[in-house]
Amino acid sequence: MAKARPKPPQKSNTEIRHLLLRYFYDRNRKATSARGKKGSAVKISDVKRDLKSQDGLTPQEVIGNLTYLLSQGWVAEVKVEKEYQAPGGTVIPSVTSNERHFSRGIEDC
Repeated sequence: MAKARPKPPQKSNTEIRHLLLRYFYDRNRKATSARGKKGSAVKISDVKRDLKSQDGLTPQEVIGNLTYLLSQGWVAEVKVEKEYQAPGGTVIPSVTSNERHFSRGIEDC
């Protein structure tokens, strides 16, 4: 029977929040635009994917702690509203939410 790998110790919420703030700080520092692939604002799905590969965080850990940082004003949510016109002439609204590191969070990193 195969030997199970020991799981790494779970990170505390404080450690996870620090990782999130560091992620947003680094992304803001390296940003070449406001949004986009190398922009300072980022979709939640990209945050989850990047932190899973970098730090082994689960989506639940990322979302729970990101919600806390949003409520405390460390991270800001930026909504981009667009409209698309379907071939029949119908206008379809679309809203995309991006997260951006807020100045309060940048100063403390």
